[in-house]
Amino acid sequence: MIKIGFIGGGQIASALAGGFLAGGFEGGVGLGVVDRFPASAARFAERFGAKVFVGVAEMARECDMVFLCVKPGDVGGALAQEQREVLAGKLLVSVVAGLPLARLVELAGEGCRVCRSMPNTAAEVRLSATAACFTPNCTEEDKRLVMSAFGAVGEVMELPEKFFDAVVGVSGSGPAYACLLIEAMSDGAVAAGLPRDAATRLAALAVRGAAALVLETGRHPAELREKISSPAGTTIAALAELEAGAVRYHVSAAVQAAAGRSAELSSQK
Repeated sequence: MIKIGFIGGGQIASALAGGFLAGGFEGGVGLGVVDRFPASAARFAERFGAKVFVGVAEMARECDMVFLCVKPGDVGGALAQEQREVLAGKLLVSVVAGLPLARLVELAGEGCRVCRSMPNTAAEVRLSATAACFTPNCTEEDKRLVMSAFGAVGEVMELPEKFFDAVVGVSGSGPAYACLLIEAMSDGAVAAGLPRDAATRLAALAVRGAAALVLETGRHPAELREKISSPAGTTIAALAELEAGAVRYHVSAAVQAAAGRSAELSSQK
């Protein structure tokens, strides 16, 4: 059985834990959690059958890999000086946006083997898009373990760290953009007469179907969009409205804004 510990039991930790349990590991998986809010740790433990640890040091001694799932401002407290000795030789996987490998090593100690990753909350339904990069002291077994973990909750790719701000912008924050689109499509359908439940479900299915078309056919999104846009038809009329509102520009700008904010966080000590 692989033992996975979580520093922080919030939303992304819960999404990963749920995905790990549903995705299945050969030999099974055991979960542990440390959270500065006892109530959060208790909720996490009750939901996922996790063991609650008093501190990071205690958890690190028992776990094969430790996931850092706290807010950027809480990392210093989570990886306090007294944790370094215990983290030496351990595999630490960070999902903290904007926190570079160099800073993680600074906080966890050079003896710690570190992976920087960026999954998203779709891990809960095993559809996360995850990127990962590693410090040079990570072994091939470390990489296999990390890729196996994230592979259990979606699709994972190893990328150079220089691309991580863009990854944050497009996939880390991406589910929020898609949810906003689904919400807007549902509102329009309700205004056109559909009941809310049917409108939201149909909108979500349409977005899921479009994503599947791109991923499974390998065709460019523009090609797929063009095939749906019949002359003088309903789709081209709708697309004209979207272009008039500069939706394409604003979505692109949103991705760049998230990437820019990630870069700002990376520069902060």
